Amino acid sequence: VHAAGIRSGDRIVTYCRSGMQASFLYFVARYLGYETTMYDGSMAEWTRLPGAPVETGMPE
Repeated sequence: VHAAGIRSGDRIVTYCRSGMQASFLYFVARYLGYETTMYDGSMAEWTRLPGAPVETGMPE
């Protein structure tokens, strides 16, 4: 988790294409003590929304 740039106190939003990976990551992050939300739409849905922010790559 720390290698991905996630620190204690960060809020995590999980998402994927179908919900299977997002739900798994949601429960793992919650188990590890992170404040976590699961976006119940899909990445395909999100990218169709005008102006929806999308970040790519690892944080610097």
